[in-house]
Amino acid sequence: MNKKIVASEVIIVIVAASIATWFVHTQISSLQSQNSELRTQLNHVNRLNITDFSSTGWTNPVGVAMMIDFRVAVLNTGINDVGGATLEIKRRNLDLDPFNITRTLGILHSGETTEIGELYIIISIKQYTDEFRYSEFVATLRLGETILNVSNPLQITERPF
Repeated sequence: MNKKIVASEVIIVIVAASIATWFVHTQISSLQSQNSELRTQLNHVNRLNITDFSSTGWTNPVGVAMMIDFRVAVLNTGINDVGGATLEIKRRNLDLDPFNITRTLGILHSGETTEIGELYIIISIKQYTDEFRYSEFVATLRLGETILNVSNPLQITERPF
């Protein structure tokens, strides 16, 4: 009877080891798949670059308002086309700002540059004097939640009215 018990225990150990091996293999396969997806996402890192972030500065188009315009050029230096990237222009170190500008870019083909203009912030002269006069602005490119590129800060020089 001892031989039957020992044989049963050996079989149970072999089955348990087989199940454990299968489980580990499944987990490794899942992690390899996730790793592959992350590598695909990383292929986009630094593949879209802001090549120009500029402004003509503040202007006073009408008596009670101030306006600033921005121009941004984005170059796809990668080997893949990239679609759905987001461009955001905001005051430096101020994330939650009602004056942030956000644009979704279309498909940018490999080697292609797109220029985005007509990006305006219009504020009152009081807001300009109190909050915006010496602000620095940055442009950020994102693909989903991944930051692809951030421009150098743009200090807008004050223009005479």
